[in-house]
Amino acid sequence: MPEKFIQLLKAKNIFNECELKDHPDTCCNTLNTKVINFDEIKKTFFTTLSLNACPCGSVDVLYLSKDKSKLFLIEMKSKNTSRNIKDWVSDYFKSDEVPKQIIESIILILGISGYYRIEKDFYNYIFDNSKRLKAIFLSNFTDRELATLTMASMHKRNLKNTKMISGKIGIYNNQSIQDFFTNN
Repeated sequence: MPEKFIQLLKAKNIFNECELKDHPDTCCNTLNTKVINFDEIKKTFFTTLSLNACPCGSVDVLYLSKDKSKLFLIEMKSKNTSRNIKDWVSDYFKSDEVPKQIIESIILILGISGYYRIEKDFYNYIFDNSKRLKAIFLSNFTDRELATLTMASMHKRNLKNTKMISGKIGIYNNQSIQDFFTNN
């Protein structure tokens, strides 16, 4: 079902694809995986609506699974090396910036879908609890940092306020996201 959203973006000339390494906010300078530049889609859509500024946040990119059955919302941040990595991520999730960007991205996807009158069964996909969207936080952590962060931030990554996102926000680094893309 997410492929209908991608087809809609293409049909309305607002689709914007890039390699992950080429996205302006990337923290993965070596990954050639094709992703959907959601930042650019948001800008184009708000221009279509004659809005000068984007009144909402969004994730950086979307990733459509190889079988086209899942849509992943990916927020990227380069790690802040001047701070303790555990404190940096803990503060980042405590601020609710990532959950807010994910929720606003869903609202934006629904807004684009409604504006361009996507087929109604797409909404069933978005609201079907068994096929929830997946959220990912991606940064350039080392493997050791990733293991520590995953455990330390577990309680802060739960998206309790929406049923459209599956469980916890996944945390990935360059290597683990490459493995993820290979398997999804």
